Amino acid sequence: MKEFFKVVAKCGHVGKRYYYRGEFYVTAENGKEAAAIVRQMPRVKHDHKYAILSVTKIDESEFKQGRIKFACEAYFNCTNQQEQALLWDEISPNVYPEEEPPAYMVKNRDGKNKKKPRKEEHFRWLDYIEEVA
Repeated sequence: MKEFFKVVAKCGHVGKRYYYRGEFYVTAENGKEAAAIVRQMPRVKHDHKYAILSVTKIDESEFKQGRIKFACEAYFNCTNQQEQALLWDEISPNVYPEEEPPAYMVKNRDGKNKKKPRKEEHFRWLDYIEEVA
């Protein structure tokens, strides 16, 4: 039997290290399936480990109201960056900074950004000739 769920997820395209808190209303067998459905929807951060913020079981009347609210939401009605910029005042209350920095921003013990280890220098004949001579 299908049940009604409200799933809150992180959505992208609002700036580096920020996310849009989007509310999705879906029908599914259980909460795990509802989360999986939302994770595959457009604009949701698919590859983000903690993209799903919450899953709540709701009743049918709240589901219908939520679907109407979702259809009227400015963020999901934008088709390009220019439209989104024009509607930024409506969108910005639901924009939050990411709690976890992306992997490339992780710092080591010294407080510096981690970098890939340097490749060993290539063998140079001139250095070898000077050492032998």
